[in-house]
Amino acid sequence: APLLFFWFRQSPEEFKPTGFQSIALTPGIVTFDDPAQTFSGMINLRLDPQARLLYFQAIPAEKEEPTLSSQEMNWQPLFSAAGLNLADFRSAAPTWTSLASSDTRAAWDGTWPGTSEPLHVEAAAWRGKPVFFRLVSAWTVPSRMPAQQSSGSQRASQIFGTTFVILLVAGGLWLAYRNYSRGRGDRRGALRLASVVFVLELVLFLAAAHLSFSGQSLDLLMLAASTGLYMSAFTWVLYIALEPYVRSKWPQTIVSWTRLLAGNLRDPLVGRDLLFGIALGLVWVFVYFLGYFFDIRMGERPLLPQADFLEGARAVLSVWLGNVVAAIVAVVMFFFLLVLLRVLVRNRWLAAALFVLLFATPKMLVSHHPLIDGPVWLAIYGISAFAVVRFGLIVLASAVFTANVLLNLPYTLDFSAWYATGTICVVLSFVALALWGFYTALAGQRLLKQEFFD
Repeated sequence: APLLFFWFRQSPEEFKPTGFQSIALTPGIVTFDDPAQTFSGMINLRLDPQARLLYFQAIPAEKEEPTLSSQEMNWQPLFSAAGLNLADFRSAAPTWTSLASSDTRAAWDGTWPGTSEPLHVEAAAWRGKPVFFRLVSAWTVPSRMPAQQSSGSQRASQIFGTTFVILLVAGGLWLAYRNYSRGRGDRRGALRLASVVFVLELVLFLAAAHLSFSGQSLDLLMLAASTGLYMSAFTWVLYIALEPYVRSKWPQTIVSWTRLLAGNLRDPLVGRDLLFGIALGLVWVFVYFLGYFFDIRMGERPLLPQADFLEGARAVLSVWLGNVVAAIVAVVMFFFLLVLLRVLVRNRWLAAALFVLLFATPKMLVSHHPLIDGPVWLAIYGISAFAVVRFGLIVLASAVFTANVLLNLPYTLDFSAWYATGTICVVLSFVALALWGFYTALAGQRLLKQEFFD
């Protein structure tokens, strides 16, 4: 079965997705399953990289003329579209259903072409027209059925995640109210940060959503404004809850961040922390890839890039902007937890150690190779905790942004590849940010002393 495939959707009515994407909660993005495949006339299609059919579903009309008569279905064209020979397969009992109504079902068993791996083919028709066709591997998992019982480690990870969110929301609201009522906190900086998040949310929506000149797009715009206000308010609350304690306990970590929020983009300290953050993100990428190299040798599947990078300029821009939002939100959340631990244990390095354990432990619990992944996650979060305590918020934010993007980028040395342009542009964007940070950190000083030119 292919690791990469193409999908296509068609509908007589305008698509109206209902889900939200990523931590940015971006609405209006059409996916293979959103909106649901229930409207008459909808067609969903999957093809492999050689344009061979993998999946097909067509929803028939809800009401038909009673005079329509059924005709015998010819399955050969579907097998030909899939690059299969019907004569190589034997009839089997149908075991997979679709959302499309049908009056004829059929199934076959065989092997994937050129391999000994089993292949099950399901098909269905309505009045002599195909409405369903699917290639099913031994590892295919049903998507419309309850998930299998999770393991103890997975349940522990879920409990940790839920507890963290509850603690984050409840603690953030309480501390923010306490600081705000006492007149504490950088309100101007919090408002600027929330405004930046709101603007990024709207730009991200315009770059990622599927829009048209219709009233529905206005509905989606209002929904995007609502989620943008929610994310900016969430960021404002956490920052008001966080900033006074950071300023009193770790003032060195917030100096460059405060200058950046004040609009001092050319401040040398801001440039230094931006450069250090990108370097830290590259270290994370190296450590993660190194650990995954050993995971692959233990039988783990290859690490696949994020498919959005393969979908054109708008998709690449949306991924880039989405990771900016994710980095801002993540750094405020991480630092909030670090400050909370610092208040509880009253020692910054012990708080940093607990921070590392709290975030690395769930990763190790769900890992298939904990002896390999454990040191990797401990190193990643250990380096991040040290960087935060030593340098501050800008370093962590730029490192999270760098790692999230570069870990999911499809790399290639074939510059004629159809996705090479997007990859090069993304890499060059980090080169440009690093050069800007380096130039700003110099504060107008010469890189080489004058004696070098004499």
